[in-house]
Amino acid sequence: LASAFTFDQPVTESGLLTRTEFETFGIAPKVTVDLSEDWTLEILGFYGTDKTDGVARIFAGGAQTGTGVRVYDNRNFSIEAGLQGALFALPAGSVRIAAGAGYRSSVFDARLDARTIERVRKNYFAYGELFVPVTSPEQGIALAHRTSLTGALRYEDNSDSGDVVTLKLGFIYEPIAELTFGISWGKSFKLPTLIQQYSGYAAVLAPVGGFGQGFPPGSTLAVALGASEMLGPERSENWTFSATARPAANLELSASYFHIDYTDRVAPPLVSSAGVLNNPVFADLVTFNPSAAVLDALFSGANGGLQNATGAPYDPSRVVALLDARSRNIAQQTYSGVDVSARYDLSFGDDRRLSLSLGGTWMDSTQRLLPGLPVTELAGTIFFPPHLRARAGATFATKRISLSSFVNYTGGVTDNRRPTQPQLSSFTALDLTARLSLGHGTEIAFNALNIFNEKPEPIFTAAAFDTPFDTTNYSAVGRFLGLTIRHDW
Repeated sequence: LASAFTFDQPVTESGLLTRTEFETFGIAPKVTVDLSEDWTLEILGFYGTDKTDGVARIFAGGAQTGTGVRVYDNRNFSIEAGLQGALFALPAGSVRIAAGAGYRSSVFDARLDARTIERVRKNYFAYGELFVPVTSPEQGIALAHRTSLTGALRYEDNSDSGDVVTLKLGFIYEPIAELTFGISWGKSFKLPTLIQQYSGYAAVLAPVGGFGQGFPPGSTLAVALGASEMLGPERSENWTFSATARPAANLELSASYFHIDYTDRVAPPLVSSAGVLNNPVFADLVTFNPSAAVLDALFSGANGGLQNATGAPYDPSRVVALLDARSRNIAQQTYSGVDVSARYDLSFGDDRRLSLSLGGTWMDSTQRLLPGLPVTELAGTIFFPPHLRARAGATFATKRISLSSFVNYTGGVTDNRRPTQPQLSSFTALDLTARLSLGHGTEIAFNALNIFNEKPEPIFTAAAFDTPFDTTNYSAVGRFLGLTIRHDW
């Protein structure tokens, strides 16, 4: 992988050349035991390794000025036992339970240049889920064709964050067979990954350029990017309301509203650093006129030391700001929106079927980066999901052949990183898929994705090593043709 630090020079003049090799292994045995007609015991295990060797060569002034070595040897082990079955019978049916417990350990073993890091996270967990039928079709109750309650509880004891209990509740109400309403509420808890915490950070010295305006010529900026050992767990609270209608035998219509509140979500504070030095929203991330001692401490703790992207010798007196863009716990993020879909199935006999589908999502989202800072809009802005996504498709299938065509639409977004805020165009891609079953477990599939070779719109970049398009919403792959041969034994 080559990353140039300047627009007009080759990477070996000023840039970063990286070589990385990966090797993964995993085994996941599973044993299922039918204890009785109603009860089942399941035991699952997993052991896996993930090895990565990487070497980065840093160039400045046409010469190699540094080497960064990253070697990871990570291991994961887990074992879990679960039991499910019927507890007792009610007039509407059996009350069912699923419960289990397990243990998981993750080992993060890394050599980052001269530093060796080994961290072990141990996790004990237990869970239970209860399904309670309230009414059923067999009871013949008017306007209560089917209703049910669900509840789930999960307990986790983590070696590096203590214990936590999360709860989820759900209710399904089906007044008639053709109409279903649902509501669910729940809380969730997620630890930062060991990579997010302990893989180290990079320190880059770059020209101020697109990072900000109003600085003397020749000014530079120090940027810290990557992991942070100060990360804590993230939590969320979720609400979902849904409705599904089946007005005809072959037609299904559905709509749902979702609302998710994230607290302390782990994420980089910036998806793009363009204009960051002049944006008051990010003032807490910037230290202006840092001392030489502060800069030395930053560079000495970084993987590979200082990566000088200026094309000139490092001069601490020219560094006008230090930008700390390492991952952190975002104070608050809120996502809400509506999902709608429609599906119509036709059968022509002789196992020939045609399925038509249409779906879309409208979403709003906001973020408060740090406590006390204002709330900012996320949805519809660059590097965050657009307000609207939609997908329409048709699939024709027989016993041996399946032909599918899908149109995917991604709405446009606003590039709000600078005072002038251009609108980026929407993105529409056409995909085709054909599958042929040869019998005896053999299948051939052909995929043609983004047939018209739609390209993402170029965007402003603060530095030569920035990706010149919105990587969250658009792909640089372009037209893609694929052939897959599969055989099941």
